[in-house]
Parts: sequence; C-alpha cells; structure tokens
Amino acid sequence: MIYTYYFTNKFFEDMRNNINDLQILNIIDFIKINFQSKENLHYCGSEEIFEKNFGVNGNNSQILDHFINNFFSVSAVSNFLCKENKADIIFCGNSEEIKKNTIKINCNKILNDESLNDKIEKKTEDDWTNDNGKEDLNKKFNQLLKFSKSIIFVDRHVPACVADNIAIQLEQWRVSLEFYNSLMKYNKINSIFINGINQKIIEKYKNKIKFQKPAEISEFIEKLEILKKFQSDAKKNKKPFNKYIEIENCEKKIENKGEEFLKRDLKEFFKPLNESKTRIMIKNKDAWRELHDRYIFFFFEEFDIERDTFEEFVRDKNLNLFEVSEGLNILDTKKKTTSNRKIIRQKNRISAQIAKKWDKKVNKYSHFYKFTAITDKKAS
Repeated sequence: MIYTYYFTNKFFEDMRNNINDLQILNIIDFIKINFQSKENLHYCGSEEIFEKNFGVNGNNSQILDHFINNFFSVSAVSNFLCKENKADIIFCGNSEEIKKNTIKINCNKILNDESLNDKIEKKTEDDWTNDNGKEDLNKKFNQLLKFSKSIIFVDRHVPACVADNIAIQLEQWRVSLEFYNSLMKYNKINSIFINGINQKIIEKYKNKIKFQKPAEISEFIEKLEILKKFQSDAKKNKKPFNKYIEIENCEKKIENKGEEFLKRDLKEFFKPLNESKTRIMIKNKDAWRELHDRYIFFFFEEFDIERDTFEEFVRDKNLNLFEVSEGLNILDTKKKTTSNRKIIRQKNRISAQIAKKWDKKVNKYSHFYKFTAITDKKAS
C-alpha cells in the first residue's frame, strides 16, 4: 500500500547538534534503507524545510547538508509534497510533542530501539490477504484512496458471471460492489470498471433467447427452427439446401436480441456502484485474451482513459498497480472476505511492463458496451 512521512525542524536540529558523527551516519543509513529505498513510502513534507536546514552551522552540518542535498534531488520530488496532514510517519525531535495519531520516530528511537525496523515493516505492509480480514482491507483501501484521484478495476469475468446466473456468485459480487461503492462515494474519485466478453457468453445469451422466445423475436426463432430442420433433412436425404443466408439472418437477429438482454443485465448488475457514478466499460471479444489478469489501478492524478497513457503515469510515479488473485468479488454473502484473495502491489518495473501492454494492446480494442452505473429513479 502507500504510506507517507515527513521531517520536522526539531528532527534536523537533533541530527545536527545532539548526536555524534557516527550516530548521524547510522540514522542516514536507517532512512535510506527503510524509507528511500521503498517504492511504497513517499515524502509528503515541504521543500522549504530542506532550504531552512541546509548550510546551518552545527556539529554535523557537513554530513547533514550532504544528506539533505541527496534526499532533495532523489526523494523530495513527489506528487505527495505539502500533504503533511495525511502523513503516516513523522520524524520528530527527541523531546518534541506531536499530537497527531501517527507513528513518531526520533533520533533516540532509531539509535536505541532494536525492534524499530520490524515495527516499520509491519506498519507499512505492501499487500493484503484474506487472512488479514475485512477491517484491514478497509483500512488499506482507504489508505490508497486518500491519495487517489482516479481508480480503475479490471476483471474480465463479470459478464461471464452474469451469463451463468449463479445466485451465490451474484450475491458475492453485489456485496463486493457495495463495499467498493461505500469507499469511493465520499471521495471525489473518477472510477472505471473494465470487463470483457467472449463468444461463449454471447452464445449463452442466444440460447436464453431461444428458450425464452420473447415476442418481438419469436418469429425468427420459429423460422430458424424450421430452417434447421430442413437443413438436417436435406443432409440426411443428400439433397441440396440453399437457405444458408436466411439461417444466418435469423441467427444474427437472435444474437442481437441476446446482446440487448446482456446489456440490460449488466446495467442491473452494476447498480450497487451508482453513488460513486462508476463508468463501466466492457471490451469487445478481441480483448478477452489480453484481459486475463485482475487489477486495481490507483492514480494519484486525474486519469483520462481516452487521452492519457498508463505508461506515462507509471513513469511519473502517478500510478500504483495492484494485482488481485481469484477475482474482485472480494467479499462473500456474509460480508466477510472470500478465501484465496490476495492484493499485491506490483513493483515499478513490473507495473511499467503491464502499462506498456495496456497502452499497445488493450486500449486499442473497441467496446462492446459503455455506460455509467446508476439506479433508475422510481416513479412518484
């Protein structure tokens, strides 16, 4: 997940004057190893604090200036700058009082608390598993959402689930979508849910139409049944059959009606996301193979899927990408986390590869259906 930190003037004062040269080097190594080297930890303080503490006379001024100079050039350029109010960790003075409910780290703790590294590791976990439970899931989602401006969910299997119409799966999805909606609705977040379809799903809906025989298409279903019987008899009796175009036309009419019913069912399925006004995008059949994995994309700047590129956002460190095992129906019918679920943040190198694939392959495919999740207003 994503965590942020900043330094106070008192912390730099202690580094400059209240420890020896070996101790300041140990503290700098601690910051480099536990913070600067971690992809999911970001500096959220101001640039001014470095200017204020650079070049100030003291016992360790030269070493501190070198650290400030390197930190500023490597780690201080961040989209999280000047967001101290959202900090998770504060580096403060040894005797400084900080009222915020955050993790406080001072020079004495770094030098004397042998368990501090393990505590930080535990507090800044980079993943979630269902063993951690719903409370931890809720906490980590909110941790990401407080920095996010756009979010994209990817799970190609939703239309297949709708087509299968298995009650327990549909209920799991309804509960899960309500959970996502509850987290997003109070944040001004642009949200998108991307799915896919394949021919198997279309065939299931064609069969539903043939079975249900809706009035507006019944004549084509009956005609197709007659033509299929003629075709079978002709084959059996080794006679010519020349009604293939009529069969194709009937099949197309039935398929179109099946797609219409599928779109209707998808709109109903995604109604739990109505308060967050999530945009639903179902990619056409050609994209099915490329949509194999399930992801959640968290963007730290507004992302326009029609204009922006994923690769650009990864490069500028504006995107964190999480892979979700087994599917995004993350809660069961009792609103507890479903088994075998893991949410793992992908490292920047892997994220860049995934982003490149999305830009070059997935995004080029057209959509089967696009709409915004809404609940129909009841007539007064």
